[in-house]
Amino acid sequence: MVEWLMNVAADPVTAWWVLAVAGGIGMVEIVRTSRETLWGDFFADELDE
Repeated sequence: MVEWLMNVAADPVTAWWVLAVAGGIGMVEIVRTSRETLWGDFFADELDE
């Protein structure tokens, strides 16, 4: 199992997958925390009524 893990970690595609997952998590957190800032102008009229 350790040999398999070392082979997976040595594969260049693994680095791209890790980068993609980290970027996806970062984007989800950015959108989640700044929802009002990003979308406040679009839905401001609906929220006032």
